[in-house]
Amino acid sequence: MLIVQNHTAGPSVGPITERDEAMKLAAMIILLGCSLSGISPGMAQATLPGPDALGLYFDVEAQTRDLDVDADTSFEVYLILTNPTMNSIEGWESAVILTNGNSVTTTEFPIGSQPLINGPQDWAVSMTIPMPCNVLTKLAVFTVLSVSDQHASFFLGNILVPSLAGDYPSVKLTGGGWIALDLSSEDPSVPVAEINGSTPDQKSTWGGVKSLFR
Repeated sequence: MLIVQNHTAGPSVGPITERDEAMKLAAMIILLGCSLSGISPGMAQATLPGPDALGLYFDVEAQTRDLDVDADTSFEVYLILTNPTMNSIEGWESAVILTNGNSVTTTEFPIGSQPLINGPQDWAVSMTIPMPCNVLTKLAVFTVLSVSDQHASFFLGNILVPSLAGDYPSVKLTGGGWIALDLSSEDPSVPVAEINGSTPDQKSTWGGVKSLFR
């Protein structure tokens, strides 16, 4: 971080040096670059959840988890693994629960994906070839239909009959076994995304969340 200090004039302060001018010029270049890219200096380094955090987002950059939508509107939701520690995966499993009657109408998977369970709430996918992982690894794109303009929450968790026991989604390592993932919300009882509202403060158990929609 660049800190530019301003000094008041006085007997102990000498003339402006070339170093002072260089520091001012560097600060101006940073501010100009942020202005041209449409971001503020505080936004220049967005922090992604992780490591190994699975989340639902309304943009491919994994920055938007809240969205306002009208009734009878279709919109896309991206299932993204952020900051993975593994190099590649051979499969994944996750429950996707939407409240207030909202539902997934279509699903798109990356090339090489073979859906073993294809909704409406549980998804299990096998890869015909190992899928490389990067900072933003997109596992699926869900098209969701909103039934109203009311608040709804989106949860992630484990499927009903999982390959790995527990409450969290999991991935199959290339040439290895299954490991549990973290969540962008850090807890399966806390929504990973919202439409037409903010995240509720109250928590429930993941079993309680699932029992409402099974």
